[in-house]
Amino acid sequence: MRPTLFLQELDRWQSFFVRSKQDFQRAIGPLLKEKVFILGSAPGPIRPADFSADWSLVCVNASQKSCRALSLPQPDLLYIRGNIFSEKIEDVEARAAITNESAGRVLIQRPDNSRVDLAQKLAALPYVSSQFDALPRWVKDRAVLDAVGNFGRFLQVRNAITAGVAAVALCHCLGARQIVLGGYSFTVAGHAYSSSQVQRRNVRNDSLALRFMLDAGLALFTTGPEFAEESGLPVWTGSLQA
Repeated sequence: MRPTLFLQELDRWQSFFVRSKQDFQRAIGPLLKEKVFILGSAPGPIRPADFSADWSLVCVNASQKSCRALSLPQPDLLYIRGNIFSEKIEDVEARAAITNESAGRVLIQRPDNSRVDLAQKLAALPYVSSQFDALPRWVKDRAVLDAVGNFGRFLQVRNAITAGVAAVALCHCLGARQIVLGGYSFTVAGHAYSSSQVQRRNVRNDSLALRFMLDAGLALFTTGPEFAEESGLPVWTGSLQA
């Protein structure tokens, strides 16, 4: 009896755990560039002044809606939560925001126990990409634990961590050496692409995860002075350019 696609997918990701981070990188490849800008969905995102073709651009959920206003290119990677296909108002708005957009590749965070073809649903919006990969939650959890290093014992990784913070861990696993965040907030409600003022969720776990990543040695920055105060991340000045 042939294994289901679901089991085949789990087998594909198993290498990240039983061997090494390099196996994960080969499975999902290609790697990101060493300098990465992650664009979040909070209102008022700020682009790094020195952003160039030497960077990779990663968008989270529907943050891509801000790219044109910031003169940013098509993202190299879109990381998106699978429950974006719910009928909650914020999810309806997010789907509308990314309809007719595109990315180099897409990682879709699959909800627990879901066997829905998320890539097919995303492509039907339409959303265009040459590579769609559904990511089991336990892979995301392991990526976060890898990024926080020895601080993992203090983090309840099975508690919810938002896609914006999980994206940091995944970028670290995909070769990023300097990660700059824009469009992040723990206090400002709502999203740059919508009118609904949805409150921020999972702030405590998100703030702990980012602090632990920083303390574990990740070169992690933000373009937003307000978020720097909230999170403890340093403001990006471009001083660490390769």
